[in-house]
Amino acid sequence: MCMSESIIHCYLDHELSAQMFDNVSAHISSCSECDAALLKAKEEAAVVEFALAYEMALPVPTERLGARIEAAISATSQ
Repeated sequence: MCMSESIIHCYLDHELSAQMFDNVSAHISSCSECDAALLKAKEEAAVVEFALAYEMALPVPTERLGARIEAAISATSQ
């Protein structure tokens, strides 16, 4: 793959400058490996979005979500 996973995720999340976004778009349209990586990233994002749909529909994060986030942070820092 030519593009890093990080760049592909930033592209998907529209976190790139306009010029970089255009450059990545052009590259992806001509690179089957990066196009496949983008498709995979979209599929992964859809799974996460589905998994968090209930939590995200609430006006504020729930205590349960806060506890899960804290537990995940604690687990990664050990």
